[in-house]
Formats: sequence, structure tokens, C-alpha cells
Amino acid sequence: DAVRIRTAQNVGQLIQKVYATQQRIDEVKRRAEAAGDASIAGAAERLEATDGDALAVCEAWSDEETEALLVSRGIAMS
Repeated sequence: DAVRIRTAQNVGQLIQKVYATQQRIDEVKRRAEAAGDASIAGAAERLEATDGDALAVCEAWSDEETEALLVSRGIAMS
């Protein structure tokens, strides 16, 4: 059973860790700060960088303990 995350605020409320590449995290944080919400509605503290590229991040999904990944739409749809 998966919860559909619709907003960054949902992440802060429902998810403990969101795995992503450091580059993706930096990009999202820059965009959020430019939009006036550096905390990303509480989700920024949940972001955790993993070693490797986006495909390596996706491999974390096979671990049952993984709650969420932050990847591009193209990676997510593959």
C-alpha cells in the first residue's frame, strides 16, 4: 500500500526519509529557495543523499524500508 504524495507538505507529514542524488537535492533546494520556501514545506529535512546516480537511487526502491525516492519524471516512469 502506497500513499500518494501530492505536495511537499505531505512529505513532511508522512515520510521519514526521501532518497535522492545530492545533485537532485541541491537543485530542488535552490528552486524552493527561489520560490520563497527554503524548507520545502518541511520536506527539506527529510531529503537524504545516496551514493551514485539516479539509477542507483532507484535501486533503493527494492528495499522494503524505503518510503520515497526523489527522481526525475523520466526515471520514475521507467
